[in-house]
Amino acid sequence: GSTIVTGADASVTVECSDGSRFSLPSQTRVAVARLRRILLTGDLDRVFATSRGRGEWQVSPAPTTGSRFMVTTPVSVSAVRGTGFRVGYEGAAAVGVVNGTVGVSGGDPERATPIPKGKGVAVAKSGVGKPVDLLPAPELLQPGATQAASDLFFAIAPVAGAKSYVVEVGTDAGLTDRVRELRGATVSARLPGLPDGSYFVRTTATDRQGIDGFAKIWAFERLTVVTPDPESEERGTRFRWSGGEGKREYRFTLYADEAATRPLIDRTGMLEQIITVTDLKPATYWWRVSVTKFGGAQPVVATGELQSFTIVAGD
Repeated sequence: GSTIVTGADASVTVECSDGSRFSLPSQTRVAVARLRRILLTGDLDRVFATSRGRGEWQVSPAPTTGSRFMVTTPVSVSAVRGTGFRVGYEGAAAVGVVNGTVGVSGGDPERATPIPKGKGVAVAKSGVGKPVDLLPAPELLQPGATQAASDLFFAIAPVAGAKSYVVEVGTDAGLTDRVRELRGATVSARLPGLPDGSYFVRTTATDRQGIDGFAKIWAFERLTVVTPDPESEERGTRFRWSGGEGKREYRFTLYADEAATRPLIDRTGMLEQIITVTDLKPATYWWRVSVTKFGGAQPVVATGELQSFTIVAGD
């Protein structure tokens, strides 16, 4: 009788007593239609109804022959006895099987089509479509690169047959705790920033029927440096920045060109978060700050965004 609803940038993971679990990303609605143990036989009878959004299901092997685990939508029924699969519903249903076999039907579990690992199927009011191969997991360009900009940015290698992509960020490798999600992304995905720390990103390609393919996960570090606009003072131009807590070193670089090929100043190993530059002639300059954080197994290095400022005659 309960209903689980997730809003924007929200997710939930529920674990059953036998270890089966399901994760619901944002904008999803799933009702607990049935959750019973038959005392006479020990059979488990579990039915969950998806009316909006998507879910990722990991079902433990059935404890008895009479047990069942089903995930329904308004147009489909997916019945399993121990497997990993995804179910989505947005007017039509999309089922993708990543482990085991799932029986998919338009309403009658007794007339289900078995969908094996690596296959997916779309289901409409007219019935169950033809099974198709799941798309391979998309590769990230520059995987593991430290995220230093104000927003998170991921570049994805295109996957043949993909209509869109899903990019999810979590605090754990299993993406149980999702903190950012972008569905319908292009090969360039930009998401709101996060506090400094260690995170994981998962990428998935979605085909033209709305079926999600295989996924791949990478670890990455989030390390930012805040760089306000430079300030003019009597002695010259003052630059300030803030780079978080813990042991850190900074590198300040000032360039004469936007391509950042002609450094006028390149100061490394700085512990302070301020520098004043004098005797700059009227012109446009570019600058950035890099940070190295110590304290982990390996130092983490992040390069800040290239910024510009202009000195006009008379300043």
